[in-house]
Amino acid sequence: MGGYPKKKAPRELFAEAIRAYMVDPNYLKTVAPKVAKRIRKYVNTHPELKNIIQFNVLAPVAVTGLLSAKNKED
Repeated sequence: MGGYPKKKAPRELFAEAIRAYMVDPNYLKTVAPKVAKRIRKYVNTHPELKNIIQFNVLAPVAVTGLLSAKNKED
């Protein structure tokens, strides 16, 4: 992986997955659902991180449905 030593590559990949999740959660949930689940489990149960960030479980379809229903009410 790039210029990272083989030993550090997995950590960098996980850091990149967290970045991707923060930028576009639905993308990561779609292309790597197991990774997204692992991130949620780690962050949402971490004693300090859980008070700073929160990753939700809602799937893209569920979010879209909620937004559509909200727009119909307005």
